[in-house]
Amino acid sequence: MPTFKLDFHETSAKDPPFDPHAYVALDEWTEDENRRIHLTPQCNSPEELEFWIRALEKELEVIRNEAQNRFKKSRYYFKNRSGKKQSMNN
Repeated sequence: MPTFKLDFHETSAKDPPFDPHAYVALDEWTEDENRRIHLTPQCNSPEELEFWIRALEKELEVIRNEAQNRFKKSRYYFKNRSGKKQSMNN
């Protein structure tokens, strides 16, 4: 089923000092005959749908943690107007 990935962009020493930025992208997916992207396989019960929703949530949680670590390690970490570091959770 779909696999999410973190698409994280940092600037190099040659680039202007822009803040890093990130996207959550679909790395793999399936489409139906109407070209709609499905995030789960066909689910025939509420329990099966719940299983896939939890799997997606876990995958996104891993990406959230990875993104937080990457932003924190970046030399252009988020700063507010006063120059203080800002949490991604704000």
